[in-house]
Amino acid sequence: MAVIKKIFLVIFSFLFLLFFPRPAQATAPIGWLDVANGDIIAGWARDDDYSGPIPVHIYVDDVLVHDQLANGYRPDVGNHAFHWDHSPFGAGNHKVFVFAIDVDANGYPDPNGTNFYLSGSPKYFNVGCAGLIPPEDEWCQHNPNYWVNRQKDTKLLGNRYIKIGINNSYGGMISQLYSENRTYNLIQEHGGAAIQLSIWGYDISKGHSGAWFGTDDECDPLQYSTQEACLQKNNSCREYGAAWGDHVSDCVNVGVCLDWGAGAPWNPLQAQAVNCGWDSSTNDVDYSASTTTGGWQIRLDNPYHFTKPTAYPNMSFGQKVELGDIYAKIDYTIDYNGPYTTGIHPQEVPCIYVAKGINHTYYYYNGDQPFSDPNSQVSSVILPAGNRFLAFPNYKNRRTEAPFDKVTEYWWGVCDVNEIRCVTVAIFSDLVEEAHIDKPQDMTSYLTPIGWFNWYPGMHREFTLYLFPYKYDKVINGKSVKERIFELAGQHTPSFSLSPGWNKIVWPNISGKKASDIPPECPIAVAKENFWLRPYVKTYGGLNFDFISGKTYYLRCSQETVWTPLSSL
Repeated sequence: MAVIKKIFLVIFSFLFLLFFPRPAQATAPIGWLDVANGDIIAGWARDDDYSGPIPVHIYVDDVLVHDQLANGYRPDVGNHAFHWDHSPFGAGNHKVFVFAIDVDANGYPDPNGTNFYLSGSPKYFNVGCAGLIPPEDEWCQHNPNYWVNRQKDTKLLGNRYIKIGINNSYGGMISQLYSENRTYNLIQEHGGAAIQLSIWGYDISKGHSGAWFGTDDECDPLQYSTQEACLQKNNSCREYGAAWGDHVSDCVNVGVCLDWGAGAPWNPLQAQAVNCGWDSSTNDVDYSASTTTGGWQIRLDNPYHFTKPTAYPNMSFGQKVELGDIYAKIDYTIDYNGPYTTGIHPQEVPCIYVAKGINHTYYYYNGDQPFSDPNSQVSSVILPAGNRFLAFPNYKNRRTEAPFDKVTEYWWGVCDVNEIRCVTVAIFSDLVEEAHIDKPQDMTSYLTPIGWFNWYPGMHREFTLYLFPYKYDKVINGKSVKERIFELAGQHTPSFSLSPGWNKIVWPNISGKKASDIPPECPIAVAKENFWLRPYVKTYGGLNFDFISGKTYYLRCSQETVWTPLSSL
């Protein structure tokens, strides 16, 4: 009986496995990290659960810095190779791990799988400052710890089309920007450059009747009324602003940085550290955290001066970076709760230095029908070295030199000679009056928006910058950069609505009115609650639309006109 029972169990087990086989066990991905050096990181990876390419994640110094598909062809591994030409990592002994991502039979990441680091990991490379170009090589040679700690200090945000890096140990300055091509960092990676707030001010509390001159040979607070008088006592002199307040260094308790001289203005700079240095915990951000949308926000209190070795108390910089599909939205705040009032000064909000060689052709729109057609012709100029700026519509003729041109759509950009590396900037703020398109001798570009304002007790400023790592006409997913700028402009209710000539009013009883009903003394623009109506009403033939009761509209009338509510017309 026992023998019959055993035979029955064997037959039952055989039939059960025949009709109900065990599921195949998933296999782990395999591969090899073949090379990791100062130029490339390459190897191969595959997962036998899936015949197609699988993702690989590349870690440098224990930080995920790049991901891609292992879909390149090599005779020995087929279509499972990966190859990344990376930008320089600078000084330091850099460790590289590459992980193969476990996928299921359909090629999707397996939630129950295990990601394996490739054989050959880790690899190390140390090529010093090789591959960096001026002035980044100088920055590397004199500040190697920036590069040694760069990965752990930097918060990287990215998607398929953009990657941006915020360095929390250098005041939160934006030090990296990449398009979908991750080979090139489009930003000049340098403490005195990159993308960061740079605010300037002269204390006017003790007088500001006229400019004065002082030496920059050494720290000497002695003031001269003319340059000739200064040069009689010194080899070199410079003119300082029309103020002689507490911003002037006494050269005993407070010195100067570089060759600025005692009369240099205060200049809180986001990345600066104590004693005119960079490699210090004093320029670490005071607060940092993820946003609810996956962005990154920081706050820097009491930033240090670029012109002097001390901090500026009671000032705070705020910065929040969030990603759109192909752009970064950067919200800035500047707060001051100290005792001083400064004179109005051009402010870098923020300074923007792009990488060397991205300085061949500059683009902007200077026409009289802004935001009317995303395919309208733009100005493109090839410029020699020199400083120049474009005037925004609200430019107030503050400079003695004339603008190079005007810009009427609040965006501008630049590309290299092959249009491979490009950066486009947009900003919508009444604080900003100028867009710089400077071309320094070092063959970089200075794309800085300039605002004109001062600081005073209780000051609060805020503005938003949009940064695209592409040319203005680049089309991605069926839409150009310029079309996206049009959409972003529509999201910004005109912040300059309270400037002279602008009138803001809520009309309660105007249903049925048309744009053609607007009086001729208000010819410039109409905006309807967070969306600009284009083309500009009246001036370019008019545009009919229905006003909606209870909504907020904006009209810009001539300076001489006293506004009458439209509901009375």
